[in-house]
Amino acid sequence: MPIRITPPGEVQISTTEVKSLFNYIIANGLDIMNRGNRPTFVTTDRREVIDIIATLYAGNLIKDWHVTEEVTCSDHRYI
Repeated sequence: MPIRITPPGEVQISTTEVKSLFNYIIANGLDIMNRGNRPTFVTTDRREVIDIIATLYAGNLIKDWHVTEEVTCSDHRYI
């Protein structure tokens, strides 16, 4: 089941750009598919969840959402 971010006050957001993104997601009824808190972006000095998967109609098609530990040629992990 998709996570719906409501109410907006429960989401901790630090920048104006991110607040705008979350306001857009909420205003348009999008579902956030991310699960857990495994970092999606990993470098030698940073490990953060910065990638967001949002959907309007495909939420029921996404199964077993997860971030892999597989090494990639990118700073971003496979989702």
